Amino acid sequence: MGTKIISHEDTDKIMDLLMFRTIEKVDDNCLYLDNGVTLEIIPNRGGCDCGAGDYYLTALNHVKNAITYVNFVEDEVTDLKTSEYRQVYSIYVYAEHYQLLASCEGDDGSGYYGTGYDIHVTFPDEREVQ
Repeated sequence: MGTKIISHEDTDKIMDLLMFRTIEKVDDNCLYLDNGVTLEIIPNRGGCDCGAGDYYLTALNHVKNAITYVNFVEDEVTDLKTSEYRQVYSIYVYAEHYQLLASCEGDDGSGYYGTGYDIHVTFPDEREVQ
């Protein structure tokens, strides 16, 4: 099996993996595509006690129909009670209708501890993402 790690910033590579595919199964933090490819969403872990750079997978959804459009949205959301903000990285797809495929939320802090998520891509054979 071939494996590749893709950053959330590599939107062209993620789009190439998802376009015209269907999601056969969703389990924990993995999407299983109809061509045997597995996408494991790994939220960033900042590695410090302060929580800076820590992200959490907040949504991962099934898509029955073929994906014909992929949109990446980066947003900042503010909690009205605490006035704290968090970054939200989301992947939306069009597969019969526009819907949320995956979303990670967290806090960049100073920016030193990283951000977003990676995708560990496992192929059913030895091919890799170019």
